[in-house]
Amino acid sequence: MITEYTLDEINMIEEIKIRLATNNDIPYLMELLIYIAKLHHDGRPDIFKDKGSSKYCEEDLQKILSDEKTPVFVAADSTERVLGYAFCVVKETKNNILLHDRKVLYLDDLCVNPDIRGRGIGRKLMEKVQSHAQEIGAGSIELNVWDFNKSAIEFYKHCGFSVLKSTMELDV
Repeated sequence: MITEYTLDEINMIEEIKIRLATNNDIPYLMELLIYIAKLHHDGRPDIFKDKGSSKYCEEDLQKILSDEKTPVFVAADSTERVLGYAFCVVKETKNNILLHDRKVLYLDDLCVNPDIRGRGIGRKLMEKVQSHAQEIGAGSIELNVWDFNKSAIEFYKHCGFSVLKSTMELDV
C-alpha cells in the first residue's frame, strides 16, 4: 500500500531534495512501483497482471542501484521520505550498420506519490534527469508511455518531449 499523506503533512513538505537512490530507499520505491503496476493493470488489464506486484523485486532494486548505467533519482523530503522517483538506463549504439553512434538516457519509469502531485516534484525529477543526460554526454532522453496514461502524456509534453515513434496494435 502506498504511503498516504494527510493534508497537514502535504502542507509541511517544503524542502525537496533530488538525489541518487540508496538501498535505504527500497521500501519507498517498492510502494511506488506497486502503485504504478496497479495503474498499468487498471489501464490495460489484458496486458498487465494484478497481483500486487511490481516490475522489480527488492533484489532487482539492489542490483539496479549499484549499477552506474541504471541511475535512479529520488525526490525526498527533509525526513528522507521518498516522494517520487525516476529510473533511468544509459543506452548506447555503436558501430551499427544502419544507425549512427549515439548515447541516450532512457527514462524507464517516473512516478510521484499521487497525494502530492502538482507540487513540482515531477518537474524537479525531470530537471535532474536532463542534467544527468547532459553530464554523461547523452544526445537525448527517450521514454515509452502507454496511450491510456493521458496525464503522463501531458506531463511529458509539458516537459518538452515529442513523439519519436508509435507502437500500434491490432487485436486478432
